[in-house]
Amino acid sequence: MSACLTWMVSVGLIRSLVLGPVYGDPEQIEAKPGEDVTLQCRGSKDDNVVMLRWVRPDLESRGYVFVFRDHMIDEEAQYEAFRGRVDLRDPEMKDGDFSVILKNVRISDTGSYECYVGTNGNKPKLVNNISLKVEYPDITAEPGDTVTLPCRAPSSSEIRTVEWTRPDLDPDYVFLYRNGRSDPDNQHPSFKERVELKDSQMKDGDVSVTLKDVTFTDTGTYECRVFQGQSKAPELISTVHLRVSAGHREDGGDKGGHVGLTVGLTVIVYFASCCCCCCFYVL
Repeated sequence: MSACLTWMVSVGLIRSLVLGPVYGDPEQIEAKPGEDVTLQCRGSKDDNVVMLRWVRPDLESRGYVFVFRDHMIDEEAQYEAFRGRVDLRDPEMKDGDFSVILKNVRISDTGSYECYVGTNGNKPKLVNNISLKVEYPDITAEPGDTVTLPCRAPSSSEIRTVEWTRPDLDPDYVFLYRNGRSDPDNQHPSFKERVELKDSQMKDGDVSVTLKDVTFTDTGTYECRVFQGQSKAPELISTVHLRVSAGHREDGGDKGGHVGLTVGLTVIVYFASCCCCCCFYVL
């Protein structure tokens, strides 16, 4: 056996001992904020399920996304952010269906989800893992357009503060609502008198804003945070990517007084590894 192949086997053995079994790539799910998604999980229909739990390994607390034990849902064991938003797709879990429906997804729901099932008195085992990505599709516009930056917060509690920001700016506030009114004092100068709530009453948690007379410099990433109810800090609800064209005319001039420059740079990086080459040669 070559030194390279021996090294690969050794690394694989150490990884198994330290990290445990290696599972396949997670199922990929993409959704927009406000949608309902199904997290699939299916096991044997003949087993007696005594414990079902859905977890988010990336969350620090010991809470769960969903827990079913003693023939009932245990909401006390859930993260507060998931309470009232997760239901079994089939309450009777017939035919081994342990899938759950996650309602009204948010940007903060983006992450990895793992389904553990305990049957016949045995310790729960990993049955399925899913990667969920929640985001709005990119928005494209022409100079002079009016665009809507979408964001919808849970409507179950009072909205106290709405923050729309662009992290690359200083100050980064695009729009700020607090104390029952908009606050233009801390707003970036380029957005003054151009941004307002789409629905001033914010019915059903709609905290989307309209951005008027967009320019090429409005291109960027916008983040929407909402502070409501008893939450301790504003929660990231939406991330929106806006791209405004430079506004070139066909004759080469600029449109609307904005000059755009598009530079295409292709970088090809060649990476050679003696060990990898050796491995491919051996195989």
